[in-house]
Amino acid sequence: MTTLIFQMSAQDYMVLTVIALWLLVLLWFKRNDLKLRRSQKILTSEYKTKLRDDGIKIALSFNDYTVKEKRRYATVRAKDYYSDSLKSAMYNSHDEIEVEYIDSIIEANVEIDGLVHTFECSVPLDKDNLLIKLYMQKEINVYYDPDTEGYFFDLHFLD
Repeated sequence: MTTLIFQMSAQDYMVLTVIALWLLVLLWFKRNDLKLRRSQKILTSEYKTKLRDDGIKIALSFNDYTVKEKRRYATVRAKDYYSDSLKSAMYNSHDEIEVEYIDSIIEANVEIDGLVHTFECSVPLDKDNLLIKLYMQKEINVYYDPDTEGYFFDLHFLD
């Protein structure tokens, strides 16, 4: 092994150096991406905690809001148990399938200080399952900050 390293040409060392630098840059970007995601989670958590502490708590019973269903479609490449190269070599196909995404939207109109505010929250569940879970919960809370007009639905029971 050591004789191989000593017998490499200058071009081989340059290629090896470029590959090593490229890997270091990729690792650096991945580390920064992870740090950014972590800090965004912390900021979101701190914002929700601040709203819980300082904001207006609005309790909504099951009849105070409506739930709508939103469907959207996307075309994606089909995945199966074959590797992509083996699949294209064997079948020479690029199968695409249409995927349906279902979200439910909770919408509440609440009067605060004589003004009607509309609060909306998107939940990645179908309407029937969400309605069952909301009915079992009986009441949900919305925390609202009148200064920034920021709000969030406290749906911790869905986790």
